[in-house]
Amino acid sequence: GHDQPPLSCARKVALYAGSFAPPSEGHLDIIKRGLNLCDELIVGVAVNPSKKYVFNTEERVGLVEAMCAASLGAEAQRLRVVAFEGLVVDFAKDN
Repeated sequence: GHDQPPLSCARKVALYAGSFAPPSEGHLDIIKRGLNLCDELIVGVAVNPSKKYVFNTEERVGLVEAMCAASLGAEAQRLRVVAFEGLVVDFAKDN
């Protein structure tokens, strides 16, 4: 049918996955650049049970959210920070 909007009108969603252990200015730079390319940016915080992190998953998610809120202002509303376990490709398909 013709219910689908033209491709040029589709929302652009991007994914940036990493361990963010801990989040850095370099991560923030990539997040800022990513927001320039899409309508929504999903930041996937990887959970790898075989790795030892200084900060646990919830802390890393919180640190990314806080860093982005402090630096991006209203732009942070186009950002979603989500923890995930498993393959990035599976996470991308589910989100």
